[in-house]
Amino acid sequence: MISKDYKLSKRRVVNRTSSYRRPNPRVARSGSRSKKKPFIGRGLKIVVVVVLLIAIGISGSILYYNHSIEAPDKNSKTTKQVKINKGDTLDIIAAKLEKNELINSKLCFKIKAKMLDKEASMQPGSYILSRALSNEEIINIFSVGRKSKTITFPEGYTVRDVAAKLEKERILPADTFINACQNYKGKYKFLKGVDIKKFKLEGFLFPATYQISENATNKDIVELFLKGFATNFKQENYAILKEKKLTMHELLTIASLIEKEAALDKDRAKIASVIYNRLKKGMKLQFCATVQYALGKHKQKLYYKDLKIDSPYNTYKIKGLPPGPICSPGIKSIEAALHPANTDYLYYVVKAGGSMEHVFSNNYKDFENNKSQYLNSINQ
Repeated sequence: MISKDYKLSKRRVVNRTSSYRRPNPRVARSGSRSKKKPFIGRGLKIVVVVVLLIAIGISGSILYYNHSIEAPDKNSKTTKQVKINKGDTLDIIAAKLEKNELINSKLCFKIKAKMLDKEASMQPGSYILSRALSNEEIINIFSVGRKSKTITFPEGYTVRDVAAKLEKERILPADTFINACQNYKGKYKFLKGVDIKKFKLEGFLFPATYQISENATNKDIVELFLKGFATNFKQENYAILKEKKLTMHELLTIASLIEKEAALDKDRAKIASVIYNRLKKGMKLQFCATVQYALGKHKQKLYYKDLKIDSPYNTYKIKGLPPGPICSPGIKSIEAALHPANTDYLYYVVKAGGSMEHVFSNNYKDFENNKSQYLNSINQ
């Protein structure tokens, strides 16, 4: 028989035992997860950062590429000559462009050419390119190739005018043409003894329409104009020069003045007579066209301060002819210089009424009267 005391003590033991609780498996698992959670969080963050970095890198690359294929300077007026030889690879072409600062990136240019599928279509030739051209525009120019062009150069163009037009037509840079003129060495009869200080071939670039081949060199282009002069200047004119005791240089200088002053053909021979008459009397020619040439730019209106420019071409200050032609005259002005009208005219001014015809006089009083009529007509 068990005593009460024993039962009580056993109950206490049981109670102690019953106070112990087994760990909740859910809580345990939950606890184990809470330990792994920080590791998973850090891993996720790393993945996100990596993805962001890749995205930023791709975005940056795209921005860099888009910028690189644009024009280096959209406002640039500078041009450079680039020659593509037969057999030049895309890498060689890109290197030439990069060297001349016509593209921002050699690599991006190559990528753009391949994306446009024009790597194999680039044509050899000599090209005039501007820094204002994008990669795609340059690639399209190369793909079309340089073709022969027919270009008209009007009477009265200067060497600078011809150079500017050649550049505009993408034949060659203006400075390159001017240098080709200055350094030209040829055996043309009419160039013998020519010594023009400003531009060596000023007056000899005969105005006409020329077809310029895609393979023409700088010298070839210069000789196109000189051949034009040789063809159009009649052989019998050399005898007239000898008779008048004029050099070719002097003849073209007179003819260039006529070209710039005359608006109508019927006035050319009369203006020629004014030149010869004033030279004979030792008078200054006082031609506005020579002042314009001395200024180096055309002005719609000349002021008295312009007439004071210090230049051997300023016929308001110097006596006699300027040191050389002020443009390339056409055949009609050359003929007028060879065959001036037989007059005693010393002055002329544009006739009132807007016809561009000139009215001539042999005395200053009539000239002043004609001048007043003209000024009154344009101020009304």
